[in-house]
Amino acid sequence: MKAVFTTAEGIQKGLDIAASIAEKFSHIGQWKNPFISSICTVAMLVAGVALSFISLRVIIIFWGLNKFRKFYLKPNLVDNNELDDLLSRVPSFPEIEQFRQIRSRGAKVTVKATAAVEGDSAAKAKES
Repeated sequence: MKAVFTTAEGIQKGLDIAASIAEKFSHIGQWKNPFISSICTVAMLVAGVALSFISLRVIIIFWGLNKFRKFYLKPNLVDNNELDDLLSRVPSFPEIEQFRQIRSRGAKVTVKATAAVEGDSAAKAKES
């Protein structure tokens, strides 16, 4: 029975990761983060122009040569995933909700603090 729950938990975590990635791509398309969306738009335009002038076969050959060159010249190099780096900067729906809750809590605290300050100044004005 414990194995079933462990498997179900693993499946749930995998689906959560897949949904998060899909939400992040959706947010790029919906311009939730305009800076990242504009970078993606410019990159796609450059890729489109490059593909119109350079054959896809040549691009794949140079990409493969670059991969092998990195592997043989620097074998201990840690390769990073640029797409994963980009997606880590785009919030998913649960992250947006967490940010809203943090902002709303912060706003309530500042409103109470300013109301207390205004109340003190109003009380001082009545005294004088």
